[in-house]
Amino acid sequence: MVKKAKEAGMDVILISPLQATPFMKIKFDKTLPKYIEKLNEVVKEENAGLADINAEWLDLANKGIPPYSQLHNWMNHPGVFGHALYADVVLRFFE
Repeated sequence: MVKKAKEAGMDVILISPLQATPFMKIKFDKTLPKYIEKLNEVVKEENAGLADINAEWLDLANKGIPPYSQLHNWMNHPGVFGHALYADVVLRFFE
């Protein structure tokens, strides 16, 4: 999809997913690091942009905010704060 978009003359920005709550025993938590690693490879190979929401999300812990506390449903959907974080990270590409 990235190649086709670039061939059509589009600029591409990929967005990393954020981590779900660590309290759920789901496969995605184990595969997320591999997914993000592959996402970074595609970004480099295709010269695309990356809005790394996951990195910003996990960095909340360094600011004293447990990332999972910002999930609207306490499982995997961001609340108002999380959506604002998404917007802030994506909008940096347009500054």
